Amino acid sequence: MNQQDLITLFRQDRETAFRQIYQIAFPKVAKVIGRSGGSLEDAKDIFHESLIILYEQCREDQLRIRGSVIAYVTGMCRNRWLNQVKQLRKEVLIDDFSMNEPVEEFQFEEDAPSHGLLNWLEKAGKKCLDMLQAVYYFKYSMQEVAEEFGFRTTRSATVQKYKCLEKVRDEVKNAQHETIPA
Repeated sequence: MNQQDLITLFRQDRETAFRQIYQIAFPKVAKVIGRSGGSLEDAKDIFHESLIILYEQCREDQLRIRGSVIAYVTGMCRNRWLNQVKQLRKEVLIDDFSMNEPVEEFQFEEDAPSHGLLNWLEKAGKKCLDMLQAVYYFKYSMQEVAEEFGFRTTRSATVQKYKCLEKVRDEVKNAQHETIPA
């Protein structure tokens, strides 16, 4: 189902549009959220919020999708879930911090290079970050990656994954060359 088909279906029969998207996309969303520690209720909440956003985008003619609608919805749910998990982690960290405990002063080195893996992944680009996260963190199969990211074949998805890994390796090498004195 492409963007125009979805808009037409929403205008003609909203219930059928929701049902079709739900039948195809929800199992994928539930699998992603379940793999990362979420419950079925979490998956339903995220999915329903995303469907509402999708419907509002269609109704207000603000929907801009390059790939399939299912990949768009699944990606939107994945991103909403990741944001929710990040927010929960922040809240836990804040709740665990006691204001009565003394805090030692710590001086950051101003020129200290950042060697975090996330930093290198982000430098490789958002699409690479999302794809590698899907493969290694959410344990997507290459077939799922191909569907999620709009590749026609699993081979195309595998090649793109390899290119993303090469970008990350190049970032690591560049960082090592910058920190090694000549």
